[in-house]
Amino acid sequence: MEQLWELFIGFFRASNLAFGGGPAIIPLIKTEVVNNGWMSIGEFSEGLAIASSLPGPIAALLSGFVGYRVSGWLGVLAALLGALALTSILVIVLTDFLMRN
Repeated sequence: MEQLWELFIGFFRASNLAFGGGPAIIPLIKTEVVNNGWMSIGEFSEGLAIASSLPGPIAALLSGFVGYRVSGWLGVLAALLGALALTSILVIVLTDFLMRN
């Protein structure tokens, strides 16, 4: 359970400190993944190559890959929530605010 929380916090931190889109988030995710000992640099590079070859946002693809390698399907859920939760909530709240005015 603690590892799921660490996955959530790691991806939350990386995705909310990045500015500049997908390519800007890759070094932050690499730092979180390697410093926490979830993967080696080589394993991360292989995951980045796989994620880059698939369609979709790189943050979501990398978080799913790392989450699965670390803790299986619950790890995917924790990492994806960490990477996407805050921005999704902000979009919903701001859209509601704009629709009311």
